[in-house]
Amino acid sequence: MATVYLSLGSNVGDRLAVLRRALQELQSIVHIGKVSSVFETTPVGIQNQGNFLNMAVCGTTSLGPEELMNALLAIEKSLGRVRENQGGPRTLDIDILFYDHITWNDANLRIPHPRYNQRLFVLAPLCQINEQLICPVLQKSMKTLRMELNTQEQVVPVAQLPIPSPKPYIETN
Repeated sequence: MATVYLSLGSNVGDRLAVLRRALQELQSIVHIGKVSSVFETTPVGIQNQGNFLNMAVCGTTSLGPEELMNALLAIEKSLGRVRENQGGPRTLDIDILFYDHITWNDANLRIPHPRYNQRLFVLAPLCQINEQLICPVLQKSMKTLRMELNTQEQVVPVAQLPIPSPKPYIETN
């Protein structure tokens, strides 16, 4: 079983309900152990869009990195995600931040997630879960990366979602 850290975000529709449903769907592929608070965050990049709700999740999975990414994309799609323009509004975005202590870099997947360390909307929830987590590339803790970040981003905790009851877990061989 691999330990994974995921980032979830939504800025279209009933954002909190989307995150709640995403957690429920995640339980079929990830044994969720910890969830951060839900933070309201200002958009980064394309500014003329609504604020996001963002959170982080830590859990374990038997899926490999590519299988996990494909399953996350399926969850995004099932909850209404349409990929029209990068950085634009989205019903749901789920990113793999870390997968055990591995690095992965191909055309479809990069682990650790690119620019996570430049985004307060990722680091604030991640620090709530495990501020001592060390990035395998930068060799710095999440707490250190957050302290080093110089940003105008606004992040405000707004809610706490419970870990949903587990769905039947999908084992792969």
